[in-house]
Parts: sequence; C-alpha cells; structure tokens
Amino acid sequence: MSTLTEMPVEERVPGVWRLTVTAGLRTFDSMICFSRAGTLVEIAAPRAEGSLGVWAAEPDGFRYTMHAYVHDNPPDQPPVTIHTVRARGTFTGPDSFEGAAMLIFRNAEDDAVLFTAEPTFVGTRVTA
Repeated sequence: MSTLTEMPVEERVPGVWRLTVTAGLRTFDSMICFSRAGTLVEIAAPRAEGSLGVWAAEPDGFRYTMHAYVHDNPPDQPPVTIHTVRARGTFTGPDSFEGAAMLIFRNAEDDAVLFTAEPTFVGTRVTA
C-alpha cells in the first residue's frame, strides 16, 4: 500500500481539514470538507453560514472555488453579501497544505464588487 505522499492529489485531498486563514492582521479558523466527487463544504468562524464549492487536482496541488451568502454583516455593510473564494493549495506534508486565495465580496444583487482580499492559509487534516 502506498503512503499518503505517494498517492495522486485526487486521493490526498478528500477529507476534513482545519484551516487557519490570515487576511491582513486578522486570523480566523475554518473547517472544510473536500469530497471525492470534487465538491466541498466549508464553515468559517464566526459566520453562521457555510460555503459550497468545487475543487480540482493540479500537478503540484489543488484549486477550489466556493461561494457563500452572508447575512450577519456589520452595520456598515449591506445586510446580505456574496463571498467568493478562489484558492490554490500545495501539500507541505502528508497531512498538511498551504496556499493563497482571492476573496471577493459582492452585493446581494451580484452586480458590484464591494471589496477584495488576498488571504493565505495553512491546513491540517482532521483525523479520528
């Protein structure tokens, strides 16, 4: 049987991962579940809403895109926004990866970009 590092990326990515995301001076935690079928589900503290998306293997890692409708925005923002994340990750070990993303915040009508951010992240596989 092969070790995890010898497996193709398509077999290494699926599972549940704990991410630490850094955007500027802010750091927060996220949990993301990658399915073997190429879909994903994510929840990030302190949001109540989750994100849905898709992922694909690349020669040196993987990429994913996910979307969320966010309803618990601060008073100085619109009451509902759409968050889109486009990210790329590379494995740093058998149960760890790191990467960078583009985070795009849009209004609920999806016709205006409110702002963008470029967070980085590190992920660790959750095991039983």
